[in-house]
Amino acid sequence: MDLTLNRTALLDEIQLIQGVVERRTTIPILTNVLLTAEGDRLHLAGTDLDVTVFTQCPAAVRNEGRTTINGKIFLDLVRSLPAETLDLSCQENRVEVRSGTFSFQLASLDPADFPTLPEVPDGQGIAVSLEILHRMIDYTCFAVSTEEGHFQYNAALLLPTADSLQMIATDGHRLAWVQAPFVAPAAVFEQQLLPRKLLLQLRRLALAEGTSLYIARGDNHLAFRFGDRVLLSRVLEARFPQYERVLVRDNQLRATIGRQDFQASLRRVALLAS
Repeated sequence: MDLTLNRTALLDEIQLIQGVVERRTTIPILTNVLLTAEGDRLHLAGTDLDVTVFTQCPAAVRNEGRTTINGKIFLDLVRSLPAETLDLSCQENRVEVRSGTFSFQLASLDPADFPTLPEVPDGQGIAVSLEILHRMIDYTCFAVSTEEGHFQYNAALLLPTADSLQMIATDGHRLAWVQAPFVAPAAVFEQQLLPRKLLLQLRRLALAEGTSLYIARGDNHLAFRFGDRVLLSRVLEARFPQYERVLVRDNQLRATIGRQDFQASLRRVALLAS
């Protein structure tokens, strides 16, 4: 494998993958990113076995091939390079990075040991505004539980209806619910659970340039496609809590208050909360 890349373009893609690449794991290969040089592109993939990220960037490929490299070290290395272009080559179990007067060699793991990557579901899927998705995640992600072992609380519920797209999250003590206008196509998927790690990745993706992403459901995975980037999440079979029971629907009392004034009042009251 031998190719030349733009440092900034590569850095953007490595940073996206870092959200799923494991840093502490008993499976060493999961700390690595799979690199595949093919045609005029460098394809990158990272996975924690539940969430997988596929992305790519332009490259001048002289020799095709593939390898794996530690994701954290690779990110720090590319970030520190002195020049805007870099050469990347691989021979046996060593990866060499050259940029300007800088040259560095890294140990690699056999790409044959990298987990078999899931296939991206066919079809374009439904289109969702990145701006709306980012806002929905911001309004609900805080209520997703970070405690392990409570699978029904470790994810947000994505619920498409005939005229709205809803996202609900709860940790058993608080509940967040948000909806946005949405015209569902005939082949829309049913409600799906989105794990917290996926939500954080989608929020990062929503900050990128663009207007929409496409969501498609496969047999075992949910795919989020944005340009050349694809996030895959294993379909979770856990049953989401029956949140409808705590939603008050027949109360006609409403109050409108200033958000900043309310936040300031909460901060003052919180000083005495134990």
